[in-house]
Amino acid sequence: MYNNQKSNRINGQRKPKGNYNRIIKQKFPLKFTDESYVDEARKIIGIFKEEKFKINKNILTNTQLRNLLAMTNSVYAEAQKKGFDSVKGDIAYLKIHFIYQSGRNIAVKAFVELAQLIKVIEELKNLKDLQRFCRYMEALVAYFKYCGGSEN
Repeated sequence: MYNNQKSNRINGQRKPKGNYNRIIKQKFPLKFTDESYVDEARKIIGIFKEEKFKINKNILTNTQLRNLLAMTNSVYAEAQKKGFDSVKGDIAYLKIHFIYQSGRNIAVKAFVELAQLIKVIEELKNLKDLQRFCRYMEALVAYFKYCGGSEN
C-alpha cells in the first residue's frame, strides 16, 4: 500500500508544483564546443530567468553559483599545475559536490539539470575540456548576474 502512494516530497522538501518540471524537462541541445558554450549559457540563463523559478522559498542565488564556480576553478588550477590525470579524483568529487548541492536546494537542482552540468563533467577527457567547462561555468555565472541574479 505504501509503495502505491505518491509522495509529495523531494529530498525532504515539498514536491514543487508547476515550473520545476517544465524547466528540467526542456531538452536544451547542448553542443558544448568552444564556439557555442557562451551562447548556450546565455540561452540557459534566459530559460531559467523566464520561468522566474522560485519554489517553496528556494531560489538560486549568486553565492550558490559562485561556490560551484570556485570549486571548478580550483580543480582547473590544479590540473594546470600537475596535469589532467592528477585531478581525475577531484573531478569525480566535483560531480558529487554538484549532486549534493542539487539535493539541498530544488532551484540548484533545476539549474544543474537544465545546464546539464553533470553530463558535461562526466564527458571531461582532457585539460582543454576542463578549461571549456570552467569557462562555461563562468559564462553561466556572468549571465545570471547580468540578468539580475537572484533578485529577479
